[in-house]
Amino acid sequence: MDTLTLLATILPVSIVSGLNLYITVLTIGIFTKMGWIDYIPGELQILSSSPLLLISGMLFLLQFFADKIQFVDNIWDSIHTLIRPIGAALIAFAILTNSNPIILIIGVLLAGFVSMISHSSKATMRMLINVISPFESFSNKTISIIEDILIIAFTYFALTYPLIAGTLAFCLIVLILIFTPRIIRWSFFLFKAIFYRFKGVINKISENEALPQTHLNLIEDKRPEIIVSARGQNIKGAHGRDGFVILTEATLYFIYNKWFKPRMWHVNRSRIKHSYFKQQLLVDIIEIQYLGERDRLKKVRLIFLKDRSPLVEKLASKLSSIPANIR
Repeated sequence: MDTLTLLATILPVSIVSGLNLYITVLTIGIFTKMGWIDYIPGELQILSSSPLLLISGMLFLLQFFADKIQFVDNIWDSIHTLIRPIGAALIAFAILTNSNPIILIIGVLLAGFVSMISHSSKATMRMLINVISPFESFSNKTISIIEDILIIAFTYFALTYPLIAGTLAFCLIVLILIFTPRIIRWSFFLFKAIFYRFKGVINKISENEALPQTHLNLIEDKRPEIIVSARGQNIKGAHGRDGFVILTEATLYFIYNKWFKPRMWHVNRSRIKHSYFKQQLLVDIIEIQYLGERDRLKKVRLIFLKDRSPLVEKLASKLSSIPANIR
């Protein structure tokens, strides 16, 4: 293979290694041993040796079960923060072992970088699923199984059609980088959630939080019943943004900053049909179903840090006690 083809092979292999190193090594080893790949680049055939197949198979079985258990998968991902990029770099070394030393170094560094991006994205998304998804257990198992199948298919594709797979991998990397700011924002939120989970054991906030005057100016009723900070989900223009939830006698508000200006989402309490309160390990969640434009049922989710639990419980109680005749 020429240099371009070898580098193209490295990109998709590094991505899948960042997701699940052991199934990648096992797939390459089995496909090589069974002769299902026409050409094996570099010294990659070493992965078909019996000791490596045995070890990678055993580690894959561990990963298979750990990856499908809520929060165990997050611990597993944390343990593999360095293992996966290093493993990807070693695979790249095996692929480029007969290449020019400069190309070899570039390929190894590229593999480690791409694998780290892939791993970080997966670890963040898995944590988000565990913390804020309404279907944690189901989502975990389903995503993990789909992920395993796609890794096997993409690994085979990378070794059989490296240029096409490399192009797809490049597009995927660009897509991940585009969403990196959002991933980083949610990562910081997760760290905050962990910190405030422990803080909430010692000190919980039971009084209304201080609302900036610029935010207060946006609401009609200047006597809010509850003010508590939260992160919005499924709110148009405010998805994934931090702000303040304000409940007045007639209206529920979510006020947040965007482009350095306060913005507002609101719904009349009479338009709220249902509200659901869910307490999770790291956050509290209130899901609200309301009648939007043309009386279409819409849904938003508000995510609260655990040290705000007393305020959130009070908010949930008031939302659930809306008289049936105005719902």
